[in-house]
Amino acid sequence: MATETGTDSPAGIPPEAAVSGQPRPLRRILWGALYLLYLGIVLEGGARLIIWPDRSFNFVVRGPYDDESSNRLAWARRHHGPQKFYYSFFVHHPVRGWAVAPNVRNMSVFQGKILNSNSRGFRGETEYLESPPVGKKRIVVLGDSFTFGDEVSDNETYAHYLETLLPDTEVMNLGVGGYGHDQILLYLEEEGVKYHPDIVLLGFCWVEMPRNLQGFASYWKPRFVLRNGELVLTHVPVPRPEEVLRQEIYRSKSLDLGLIFWHRFSYRLGLEQNEGHEITVAIFDEMVATCRRIGATPVIAYLPVNNELVAVDEAMSANELFLSQYCESRRIPCAFLRPNFSAARKRGVDLYWRGHWRPDEHLIAAHGLKDFLVQKGLVPAPPESAEVASPVGTYDRR
Repeated sequence: MATETGTDSPAGIPPEAAVSGQPRPLRRILWGALYLLYLGIVLEGGARLIIWPDRSFNFVVRGPYDDESSNRLAWARRHHGPQKFYYSFFVHHPVRGWAVAPNVRNMSVFQGKILNSNSRGFRGETEYLESPPVGKKRIVVLGDSFTFGDEVSDNETYAHYLETLLPDTEVMNLGVGGYGHDQILLYLEEEGVKYHPDIVLLGFCWVEMPRNLQGFASYWKPRFVLRNGELVLTHVPVPRPEEVLRQEIYRSKSLDLGLIFWHRFSYRLGLEQNEGHEITVAIFDEMVATCRRIGATPVIAYLPVNNELVAVDEAMSANELFLSQYCESRRIPCAFLRPNFSAARKRGVDLYWRGHWRPDEHLIAAHGLKDFLVQKGLVPAPPESAEVASPVGTYDRR
């Protein structure tokens, strides 16, 4: 007896598949691939349309957040011309990302301020022998733009004022604008240790900690990661700006937008705070070990910035508590300068809190550091004649 199984088709193959000559799963895969390609084109094109106009770029990309993608997009937008870094006195560095150009002479910067650098790129004109002068203490100061002295001249930085307040002490300013603690550590190991300092002073600003999690801040930069409890340096060598700009057109902007929104989500939830603290502690531990290896005393100074300058709450902030707990656990001298600024404000000093310090704020910091270092017995007490006149009224605070 015959059965109705379709004698015209090969056994076990549905008639429609035999007619088409193509297995249905393969067709589905091809249609799925075409759909994904179409979706990718739409998403990538839409992302590029969003970030192209100034208004939507500023609304979507720029803002109070700080992440690799938004920093890189803003840099590429700003630096298609001959100037490849935020300041014209910055140059590419293959390990640290950027550095202060050497041998800058009387450059007019910051609306009328004067900038010099020595042959090693340190702030100021002074050239230093690797061996400290006989009978003088030597302090190497590290930090970001607040230490370097954005918005002030060479002789208006807290490093310069500190040297004036301590006549028997030589103070070297190795601050570089935009640096994270990872770059600061590398700078100490590359240059700072050569000069056999008695004290290595880190000017700590809370804004530096997020940079420790970024591979792009003011520009591409190195980044340390923790592997099995050990610091491992990544993102080196740092590519030159011309190479980065050539590759920018091929980078996925839809991926960039996704990473930007993910960063904002995780930032609001505080997901990055623990990671940031963990990597910062590891970097600090390496700095301390480096200092002690060369016989230098590590000192950390908490520099209050922005709203911290006018905060009325005298209790320690979360960032101050983080640093205080670290210094106590490692037995490191740590100066907290916010009380010095608070006392100055109560005396009537009009502190500038909307950006980088001006000369007054640098002078307040220098006095606070001088008192701290003398109190801890790290430098000899200066004669009473070693004072610095207040620069109040010598610049426009608007």
